[in-house]
Amino acid sequence: MSTNISIRKVISGILMPVIFCLVMAPVRGADFVQAGNQVTCGQARFDVLSTTLIRMQYGSFTDAPTAIVTNRSMSTKQFKTSEKNGWLQISTPKVLLRYRVGSGNFNSENLRAVWQDSTRHHEWSSGIYDDQNLGGPMPSFNSIYEQTMPQNTLPGLPDGFLSRNGFCFFDDSSTPVWDTHDQWITPRSSKESKDWYLFVYGKDFKHFFSEYTTLTGRIPMAPRYVLGAWITDINFEYNNQKTDEKYLWSLVERFRTEHIPLDVFVFDFGWHLHGWDGGLDWSPVFKDPTAFLKKLHENGIKTSANDHPSSGLSILDTRINDALKKLGKPSISDRVKMDISTDWIFQVDPSNQGMAQGWSQTEYDDSSWPRMAKATMWEQAGYPKYDGYGWFRKWVELPAKMQTGKVFLSFGGVDDEYELYINGKMVAKYGSPGNSVYDKLTETEISGYLKPTGRNLIALRVLDWGNNGGFTKLPMVLGTESYGVQGVRFNLADKKEATVYTDYLNEIVDQGLDFWWIDGDYANMPGLNSQMWTNRMYYTAQEKHTGERSFIFSRYGGPGSHRYPGFFTGDAWSTWKVLNYEVPLTVKSGNVLIPYVTHDIGGFVGNLKDNYELYARWVQFGAFSPIFRLHSCHENPEEGNARMPWNYGDKGLNLARKFVTQRYRLIPYLYTYCREAYDTGLPLSRPLYLEYPNDNEAYNHFDEYLLGKEMLVAPIVTPATNGKATRNIYFPAGVWVDYFTGQRYQGGQTVKYTCPLDRLPVFVRQGAIIPMQPDMEFSSQKPIDPLILDIYPGQNGSFKLYEDDGTSLHYKNNQCSWTSIKMQMQSLNSLSITVAPASGTYKAQPKQRGYRLDMHLVKQPKRVTVNGKLASCKWDDKTSLAVVSIGKSSIHSIQQVRVEW
Repeated sequence: MSTNISIRKVISGILMPVIFCLVMAPVRGADFVQAGNQVTCGQARFDVLSTTLIRMQYGSFTDAPTAIVTNRSMSTKQFKTSEKNGWLQISTPKVLLRYRVGSGNFNSENLRAVWQDSTRHHEWSSGIYDDQNLGGPMPSFNSIYEQTMPQNTLPGLPDGFLSRNGFCFFDDSSTPVWDTHDQWITPRSSKESKDWYLFVYGKDFKHFFSEYTTLTGRIPMAPRYVLGAWITDINFEYNNQKTDEKYLWSLVERFRTEHIPLDVFVFDFGWHLHGWDGGLDWSPVFKDPTAFLKKLHENGIKTSANDHPSSGLSILDTRINDALKKLGKPSISDRVKMDISTDWIFQVDPSNQGMAQGWSQTEYDDSSWPRMAKATMWEQAGYPKYDGYGWFRKWVELPAKMQTGKVFLSFGGVDDEYELYINGKMVAKYGSPGNSVYDKLTETEISGYLKPTGRNLIALRVLDWGNNGGFTKLPMVLGTESYGVQGVRFNLADKKEATVYTDYLNEIVDQGLDFWWIDGDYANMPGLNSQMWTNRMYYTAQEKHTGERSFIFSRYGGPGSHRYPGFFTGDAWSTWKVLNYEVPLTVKSGNVLIPYVTHDIGGFVGNLKDNYELYARWVQFGAFSPIFRLHSCHENPEEGNARMPWNYGDKGLNLARKFVTQRYRLIPYLYTYCREAYDTGLPLSRPLYLEYPNDNEAYNHFDEYLLGKEMLVAPIVTPATNGKATRNIYFPAGVWVDYFTGQRYQGGQTVKYTCPLDRLPVFVRQGAIIPMQPDMEFSSQKPIDPLILDIYPGQNGSFKLYEDDGTSLHYKNNQCSWTSIKMQMQSLNSLSITVAPASGTYKAQPKQRGYRLDMHLVKQPKRVTVNGKLASCKWDDKTSLAVVSIGKSSIHSIQQVRVEW
């Protein structure tokens, strides 16, 4: 036996190396085989993707992409493999990975890594607690309400990808893999197998972002218009009896007449005809959706609409039978329904005498009652201040197909509670004190109370507790099937169902909708993050359908979500505590490659009408955030949208005009950082440590952030005390100039800063060049002419301005333009500024433009030359601003400016 084993060893020792040399030239140890950048040791396999990134598999091996990992084509030759004392060792110049040979599935004892960075020695093993993780975003604010928030703090944020321990461990073991044959994802075949990744980056956080996007995909460019201001309106959801397109258009007109820029109008859930039952039929508010969206487009407004994927299609949606047919399910086309939302009559009952006087009975003479053309709240029917009891009556005759079998009566909402009478008999009661049914579907089978032929009386005795009373929303129907019967819910992890549903979504896009607000998720497959895949389906379906740049805003869905921007933080309560929390949440979203973060500015839940200070601070923060979106659930026909600035009078209008206008000026700067997010994975809002990783103090200030690299933002998130709002601000290395006052602060210190209500603490790094555009009503109203360069002398600096067409996918093929701008200090009292010729081309690129240089100097210039010729310079002694204008010339010409003071 031992002889046979020896012979086999000899044969194996001779033949196997020859075979592997012929096939893949392996390196072979006693218990491992190395082929290229793969090292296999029994049931364990390791891919050395770079000197700082190693993939670790155990059990079933896969080379297919997954729902998260899209590219493993990286490799390096800079590693050595050896076996020592029963351990497989893989060593790169950055990290040593060790696996105990033959020890089975990975655990904390048999798989370890060690490395050294500039500060200390590090060790990693499975399950190690990352005690210096720098945090990431929570998926949603929805669970954080006044009743559930801790008294002195909010819940801690979960871990992100960045850590002061200098590593990121990513577990992709359960994520579905890509089936190239079906061109779709499929669940993993083994639950016990491992598929892990270890990134080692020390303090080089930017290196991690580069490697992670190479492995999992880039952050796409957002359409340029999303950097403009957004508004959401919800009034028509709760009062679609009164609201119409004219009202919605009046909001846009108000922004325009008040000279507050606006780019995006978001329709909240009320645009759906069938409400929470789901569907893609438009509400009657929109008489002609295509024409209305076209009108908005013609006036510079893009649109988005809220959709709940988990609702799917209501059984009343016009697409329902087509969907059922495509999915191979039985049709419900035989269902009979009857709209009863018109021609009601109404009478108030202030003394509660209606029951005694027989108002529920068929014999009662109601000929004198006022008639409503359409069921609505009685405040909109001539009783604006009435609270108490009210009666609605309506006579109906059943169609032939409804005269046999079951009949159901459904109301979408009645404020606040009601009793239902059919032909004089009480059938049901809905609602109770504290439990209004104003937004709830109520349904009653009334078959036994109806006469199959002739007239039938429907009477409702409604009790209003205050403010509003009566019918609040659709549906109002008689039907032969329960309205509550589930329609079709589409599992977006199923290829067929996803295709059917996204085709329907694209029908709305074809009508003129620009992008979707995804409120929820519905994608069911083992190991799959439902939110991430839902986001993917909406995003990629639209991009493929239109051939243009896509965008969504949705909740964060974990790793892979960065490929489908952007991210909104859910239904926030309107409190100082939540505003305070939104700042670090924005900052830490960048830790997981989420650059496009949008909050409900002003909060979603709660009325800020009497708290202008909180509203003002929220607007200021929003204006210097990645996405600026005014949104609230507190709205009514009398007050209008509670986040619109005119609700706060002239001070609200002045606030919005100042800060939104300032945001629009910064769009060229912000858009350049959108390109950088695509190229590098870096966010727009950056924690201080991304740019100052060796500054220990930079890790202690999540209540401030860099917007790009040049601007430092420190929002005011607490109310003023004794009329003064103060906060501590830490300034990293360098000199920082107050964006609004011009005052200079030396870096490396913390300063107590006092900020009046009309100002936000924003600072610009000395040496910075901030490209800006002239004032516009919307982001693309006109070409950027002149290009404004906001310049902060004191040290050398540069900026490389990025431009493209703003909406197409051509940026992926480098159809874009870069313009390099440099500032050099020639001496203590002179500088030169050079605008290089534009490099690159794109569709509709301007051929010429002028320039305006706004220079923040300490003294008035004595001499200014432009391209060697003396030039005039306007000087504002109060702001220490020197302004030099340069006339139009080719964008491919060089501009050279010299300033002496």
